[in-house]
Amino acid sequence: MFSFFWLSKKISIYLFTFSIIFSANTQVLLSMSTIESQKEINPSHESENLDSKISRLLSNVAE
Repeated sequence: MFSFFWLSKKISIYLFTFSIIFSANTQVLLSMSTIESQKEINPSHESENLDSKISRLLSNVAE
């Protein structure tokens, strides 16, 4: 009987530790995906800026 309680206590500690680690990893992955999505947004703005610079240069050359 004592070994059963000892084993159940150990299992509950392991499960609790696993849940903390799993939730922390999930938060890290979510923040990484947010950073990656922000990186994907920024190059599009940079390409729009590059397109506008090229069009301004071409209009200056045409004048």
